[in-house]
Amino acid sequence: MAKTKTDDALVTVRAALAAAKTITQAEDELRAQHGALLYERKSIRAAYASEDEVIANAHRLVDEHAEKWVGTHGTGIVRQLSGHEKHRGDGSSRQVRVVPSLPSFGDLQGALTFHDLCALLPEVMKKRISEVVHLSGARFGLPEKERAAKLAEIDAAIAAVEEQHQAIVAGAADVGITLQQLDAVRERHEAAARQAALDRELAEQRARGEFLVTA
Repeated sequence: MAKTKTDDALVTVRAALAAAKTITQAEDELRAQHGALLYERKSIRAAYASEDEVIANAHRLVDEHAEKWVGTHGTGIVRQLSGHEKHRGDGSSRQVRVVPSLPSFGDLQGALTFHDLCALLPEVMKKRISEVVHLSGARFGLPEKERAAKLAEIDAAIAAVEEQHQAIVAGAADVGITLQQLDAVRERHEAAARQAALDRELAEQRARGEFLVTA
């Protein structure tokens, strides 16, 4: 039996359906890749510093605090260890000698704070803090340089996926298939459109000698 125009049309329809399925599958795959990359980027950005960096931060902060603590309390410590004179407190100008004594810090019960211990025993505290960090079981992130390099790599991959997705969206539109843009791309386009509209409005107002005040 000879092929009819209807047969040819059905073949074309089937080919179009297959092409549409291929397009939507490719779009789904790119959308999934994009989502995974965004999640990976977010996770890397939100991660803790590396263990070595955390410990280095601890050592630096202890040393800085110890130095500041000495500047705040050093003179007082010398005064107490030296002994000093003070007014009797009976309204007279006479003074009494206060004998040397050990310095006292902390609350009224003599309890030292964590910061006091860092100032008085910096090396001990740095060692103990390092042990706590190591034994914490925390999930540490990448070192700063590696983190920056990985984020740059992910950003490049995201840009490539977005470009491919945009090409599919545009190509699909040419054959009557409507695909949604990626959320991130759509939001950027909308923000750019709003900014362009604002720029035009400002330019028009300047041309009229007016000035637009925006919040």
